[in-house]
Amino acid sequence: MISNLENSIYTILGSLGILPTYKGYNYIKDAVILILEDNNKINNVTKILYPILAERYNTTACSIERDIGYAYRAVYNEHRFKKILGYYSSSSKLTNSNFIALLVQKIKLTLIANQSEL
Repeated sequence: MISNLENSIYTILGSLGILPTYKGYNYIKDAVILILEDNNKINNVTKILYPILAERYNTTACSIERDIGYAYRAVYNEHRFKKILGYYSSSSKLTNSNFIALLVQKIKLTLIANQSEL
């Protein structure tokens, strides 16, 4: 059974256009969950988060970083990202860390809103 957290992640990633067919999809999903469990991981993405994911998926931290970046950049649409994440920048795209941080914040707000509806 899918938890509210996983459902929120699936919904937001899907609405951004990041589908399970992207190799980075599961990495992003797990990164969000790991950061929600320990918020300090967002401050150490390359030194802590990527190595944890790499071990979990039996790959390298460089592959994790590349695949997360590819999944997000492949579907990047400024208007869609602004609508869903509240982010817009005409000058540059987000870094992987900033993208994941925005996702975490959106997931937290979604979970809070869902709890208040109950």
